[in-house]
Amino acid sequence: MIVEIDESLFSRRKNNAGRVLPQQWIFGGICRETKECFIVPVPDRSAETLFPIILNRIRPGSTIISDCWAAYRSIQEKLGFDHLTVNHKYVRMIDHK
Repeated sequence: MIVEIDESLFSRRKNNAGRVLPQQWIFGGICRETKECFIVPVPDRSAETLFPIILNRIRPGSTIISDCWAAYRSIQEKLGFDHLTVNHKYVRMIDHK
């Protein structure tokens, strides 16, 4: 199985004005083959927070694809998953107009 993972920060501000509401980090993944997915609220993006979720939610033997976020660097070494990365700095956007 190939599972893509990423994290994101959710926050809400109407029309970019008014009070700043609480922010919430989320972490999720989707399996390319089965389309099964998960989304979990997390307090931060550290390896200590994300690795137990990866172990709990992703089947052993899967390949994980992520961006180059520092917390993901030791997925292969510490968790035993095959790990591929995408560096968004070098991804070329194509306009399909």
